[in-house]
Amino acid sequence: MKPLLIAGLAGGLAVVAAAAVIAGNLANDTATPETKAPITVAATAPASAATDTATEQTTVTLAVDNMYCASCPFIVRQALTETPGVIAAEVSFRDKTARVTFDRATVDVAALTEATTRAGYPSRLVP
Repeated sequence: MKPLLIAGLAGGLAVVAAAAVIAGNLANDTATPETKAPITVAATAPASAATDTATEQTTVTLAVDNMYCASCPFIVRQALTETPGVIAAEVSFRDKTARVTFDRATVDVAALTEATTRAGYPSRLVP
């Protein structure tokens, strides 16, 4: 087994930073959901992160037909989230709707309704 060597000030700071993250994680393990602090780790953001904030996000609600069982919303959600440009999709079996957030520069409502229709669940925009 090789001994762990921490050389210089930079190594010492790394140990202190790691200890702070571990302490924060341990504190969160015993905290209630209302008092939990967010766990953060310093990291360099990827280049694509800057473009994510510049997207033209839009959220629409689609009325979805043919949802008759508990598996149907999962299939509709998968069809939507696999569509390029879709950021998020929430499908409600009870309401027979899908709430979709997407990048208008990449995809439009016609592509969303086409995706659900190809999966066997025709949909239309709710005004």
